[in-house]
Amino acid sequence: MNLFVTDICPRESAWALDDKRVGKLLMEANQMLSLAVKIHDDNLDWLEHVGPGKISSGWAHKNHPVPIWVRETRANFRWTVQHAYALAAEWLIVSALRMAQRSGHLISQSLSIAFHSAISHHSRTLLAMPASA
Repeated sequence: MNLFVTDICPRESAWALDDKRVGKLLMEANQMLSLAVKIHDDNLDWLEHVGPGKISSGWAHKNHPVPIWVRETRANFRWTVQHAYALAAEWLIVSALRMAQRSGHLISQSLSIAFHSAISHHSRTLLAMPASA
């Protein structure tokens, strides 16, 4: 269970990651956030929200230092939520690029870079969460 923190800003930290790590780290962020919710909810209200795209069901790595850090304070939890949103936006960009490259729509590397730049800018604008969220 890891968060690769490359910047104090959760969004910048996600955008700085290489494309190969984005999906895995998004999954791990979700697992750590899910674990934090489960540990802090004594009423088991989270049980009805387990499933794909929801809270993960496992309790793995609850004593690992990074999941402990995530649930230690609300600020840490919020940082991780914002980081996960930014990772999700990056994952959408990476997935769109891969699909376009496979289908032959992107002819050159320079066009691929331009496309990534444009989509990345729009996703940052549309998916940006206020720091206080």
